[in-house]
Amino acid sequence: MRHNTRIFACLTLSILALTSCARHDAPQADTGSTPQKKAPEEIAATLQEKLPVMMEAARIPGFGICLISDAEIAWCQGFGEAGYGQPVTTETIFQAASLSKPVFAYAVLKLVDDEVLDLDRPLLSYVGAETAREDYLGEGFDDPRAQEITARMVLTHTAGFPNWRRDELAFVFDPGARFGYSGEGFGLLQKVVERITDQPVEELMTVSVFEPLAMTSSTYTLAHVDLDRYAWPHEPWGEMEPKPEDLEERIKKAEPHVAATLSTTAPDYARFLIALMTGDGLSENGHDDLLKPHSVVEDDGSVAWGLGTGLERAGHGVRVWHWGDNGNSKAFYLADPQTGDGFVYFSNSYNGLSLVGEILEVAMPADHPVLLSSLLEDYPAFGSSTFLFAQAVFEEGADGGLRVVEELREQGGAIPQEAQVNGLGYWLHRKERLEVRL
Repeated sequence: MRHNTRIFACLTLSILALTSCARHDAPQADTGSTPQKKAPEEIAATLQEKLPVMMEAARIPGFGICLISDAEIAWCQGFGEAGYGQPVTTETIFQAASLSKPVFAYAVLKLVDDEVLDLDRPLLSYVGAETAREDYLGEGFDDPRAQEITARMVLTHTAGFPNWRRDELAFVFDPGARFGYSGEGFGLLQKVVERITDQPVEELMTVSVFEPLAMTSSTYTLAHVDLDRYAWPHEPWGEMEPKPEDLEERIKKAEPHVAATLSTTAPDYARFLIALMTGDGLSENGHDDLLKPHSVVEDDGSVAWGLGTGLERAGHGVRVWHWGDNGNSKAFYLADPQTGDGFVYFSNSYNGLSLVGEILEVAMPADHPVLLSSLLEDYPAFGSSTFLFAQAVFEEGADGGLRVVEELREQGGAIPQEAQVNGLGYWLHRKERLEVRL
């Protein structure tokens, strides 16, 4: 293993030597532009032509997408394979990953409207510190700052927790101090909501969201998923993720987590996205509060966070967006509440987020600050230098990666950065793909 690690280190150093004199100029977003309105039929026709080609190049086996126009579903289609030779259809069930969070946030805002929950009341005042430790924080957790966390902080990612704990849960920063994306905060809020409503979260979501919005194929509980319709996750090199031998036992034991375990179809989620844009089921004040920028992601304010959803602040108003990353399953949505236009897509591939920019260009052409956000910097765009580098490594190993870097340098193009090279290498190392990594 040490020998393999040294070889990868040599690859990294070789690439960094080639990149040391390269220039990396990032484009600047013009947040004052207004999106160009396209007919949904035109968008659908273009995507039907382009998506299969891009999916093949990006090693994305399966893809499900819905377009929304004037707050109505205009078109949905499945592309490619779900796994085991099954085609992706509009009924295929995907992992929503972090797109789970906005759906739960919507249910929380309904509880606020019903005066069951106060966004600004400390969560532990509802259940007590000892119960919170037993339910979620952990028996050894004793940081008094937990007494300050509110539902608003969780929904706007300012609670101070990490995205996920490594061992024991601990604060990264003081609650309310700044933005810091966190699934752990949602886990705490879930347990508090279950206590104060006396309902398991699956039951709450079914009654509050799934049934009213006709999301008939959606669930946070893995045991409820119809595996005959499931989009099986795929590795970045295109192979299906190995199925664990104890899969049935894992499914039985898996507990719902509102930050990441939603399983859904593209049409189901599109119905939710329409409600998110229109405020269907929420009070006017609640919907207005949802769309306000409560925390800032980028210093210029172009990307911010509302109550449970990301916000892209442009000259004409605010668009809602979110990305999902469960490793070998990815998802993304972006929509404009003022026009009622948007889209949501799901993929059963590690590479699924590489197509965000391409789809935005077709479906909602405009300057999109989200594409330059630090939140998406780990996902190389289709056709970018890092994308080309990664594909060459999968095809030809280290020699292919070096060849691409040399070609890019000769052409004066952007070169993959150290963090991007390391990220790819460590991922391959964790997956024990030494023959590819080397």
